[in-house]
Amino acid sequence: MFCVNSVFAQKISYTHQDITLKEVQKNKSWEPFNERIYNGLDNGVYWFKVELEATQSSLIITLPEAHLSRTNLYENTREILPLPKKRFQTYKIPPSTESRTLFIKVNCLLEARIPIEILKSDDYFEEEATSRMIIGIYIGIVLCIILINLFSYLSFRNITYLQYTLMVVGLSMNVLYKDGLVLLIFGNGIITESVEPFINSILPIAAVLFTTSYLNLKKELPQLRKVGIGFIVLAFACIAIFISTGNKYAFSSISILLLLSCDVFWIAGILLWNKSIYAKILALAYGVPLLFAHDFYISPHLGIHGLGLPLWTYKAGSVIEMVVFTYAIMYQAKTLADENNQMRQKLKDYTDRIKLNRKSNEIGVQLERELQKKFALTNKEIEILREISAGKLNKKIAEEQFISENTVKFHVRNIFNKLDVKSKRDAGYLYLNFSPPSE
Repeated sequence: MFCVNSVFAQKISYTHQDITLKEVQKNKSWEPFNERIYNGLDNGVYWFKVELEATQSSLIITLPEAHLSRTNLYENTREILPLPKKRFQTYKIPPSTESRTLFIKVNCLLEARIPIEILKSDDYFEEEATSRMIIGIYIGIVLCIILINLFSYLSFRNITYLQYTLMVVGLSMNVLYKDGLVLLIFGNGIITESVEPFINSILPIAAVLFTTSYLNLKKELPQLRKVGIGFIVLAFACIAIFISTGNKYAFSSISILLLLSCDVFWIAGILLWNKSIYAKILALAYGVPLLFAHDFYISPHLGIHGLGLPLWTYKAGSVIEMVVFTYAIMYQAKTLADENNQMRQKLKDYTDRIKLNRKSNEIGVQLERELQKKFALTNKEIEILREISAGKLNKKIAEEQFISENTVKFHVRNIFNKLDVKSKRDAGYLYLNFSPPSE
């Protein structure tokens, strides 16, 4: 970003040389600075010459980029110190009745992405107040999303809520780092450069856990899941190299590998598009902030402008993603809870039927005993009467009782005589409808 009012600045130019202040003051080779520096890995020391005209207003010079923590501002040989407790490197320039020339030294340890803004003090503090209010609203929304997911976990005991909470933390930490809160909290120093890879790694790690559970990747796409995890492992190897050596190529590899890992899990949603409504939700909701993340994290390393989207678009995309996913997980958990309730109800019904059948059998045994006692039936006769009531023929009864068909006929005649009936139908009816006399 380059924002400057021509009333305050007549000319801004820069040179990419690691030279001293005395040398830069004598330097004759300057390039015009019309927009932010976007030189990818061509980092190192950049000097900026700011030629200001006379003004009665205090001015603010700020470099709104999170990883620019090593900057110096000079007027002649005097160094102007940055304002404390600011989100980015910020300098206050007092009014002057004469024109003057300032020199800004920017030491880019990471990618060369250097914006400069020059504003009236009143305008700057008004914009800063608005920005902080928006950050506060964003943090409030994030905290609400986190609390909803935590309460949902306590209600449903579904681990997916905790996994997505970690994703929300990862998304919001990326945004808040870009908003300059690390510099605001920790001030100048190596912490601002060292912390970025770890902040960026939270989201991919959470994506592994969340999408594995949310889309059942261990079963559906196990090999693709391993590829995503492999990118994260390689990214952590590059983090170790960067922390120990400060190698800029290792740093760029971190962002690229972590984003490739996120891409893999987004691709999982595309591949499972037709299998699950949840895959569709992931592909659509996750795709928007992922697109913005490529613009914020890949384009600078390659030295290209990309979409040039402002940070608020990433914030808006992440909020939309959080809301959609929170609703989707709640819907999924409710669906699973309903299915579990239905399963429990079916199990209860089945258990109740077993109990009822057992009770019916117990009652049936008692009734048979009363029937046998009343009509003086033998054990074999009561067994054959039971078979008759089931509508079985003599031949079938003989096979099941392991007796001859003539023997069955003999027992049937005795049963008819004892029950005083003329047919099997009557005998079966009496068996099925027998009730003992009330006492």
